[in-house]
Amino acid sequence: MRDALKEKVDEIEAEQMRKVYKKERDQLKDEIIQAFLPRAFIRRSATFAAIAPKQGLILVNASSPKRAEDLLSTLREVIGSLPVRPLTVKVSPSATMTDWVKTQKAADNFFVLDECELRDTHEDGGIVRCKRQDLTGDEIQLHLSTGKVVTQLSLAWQDKLSFVLDDKLVVKRLKFEDLLQDQAEQDGGDEALGQLDASFTLMMLTFGEFLPELFEALGGEEIPQGI
Repeated sequence: MRDALKEKVDEIEAEQMRKVYKKERDQLKDEIIQAFLPRAFIRRSATFAAIAPKQGLILVNASSPKRAEDLLSTLREVIGSLPVRPLTVKVSPSATMTDWVKTQKAADNFFVLDECELRDTHEDGGIVRCKRQDLTGDEIQLHLSTGKVVTQLSLAWQDKLSFVLDDKLVVKRLKFEDLLQDQAEQDGGDEALGQLDASFTLMMLTFGEFLPELFEALGGEEIPQGI
């Protein structure tokens, strides 16, 4: 608003070759406030998505189910029809993650890192959040032995990426390792557009390997009857 007021004052003083004094400045300020009010509470956000035809997936960069559904609803409005469903697996992610931490061994190509969330299965049960902690230690095992289950777990896949998986099958805080980022920079050349294209291509190729292995590690995809 300050910038808009200064711009208006400078414009008047330049065009009319006169000084704008306090009373007129205050009046201009009120007019600018009234003009800004309709836009004052507008919040803009962007949600990105990618289509993986080979896997039959739409990947949405949003950890909130509502934001993902909002994006899919917009796609439906644009193309007229979009028969999609949330992906489910045969074994609950929580059961699998709990087993990985208990046995101290994850599925092939997956590695347990140093962060997790444990929840008591009883209603209003306790929650334990651990960061930068050895998840093979006695303290974590004691929590599991008393009935708590893992509802979030930080993992690595091969030497390519790290992420946090939750009990709703949401992949959060996904980070590609330096090796992949360096490869994208090398493939993309010096131009920003080339870098973006190389990064996106490498990301989708990596997802093409990573996601099927993740679903298989969780018991395989659950296909609803009638589909």
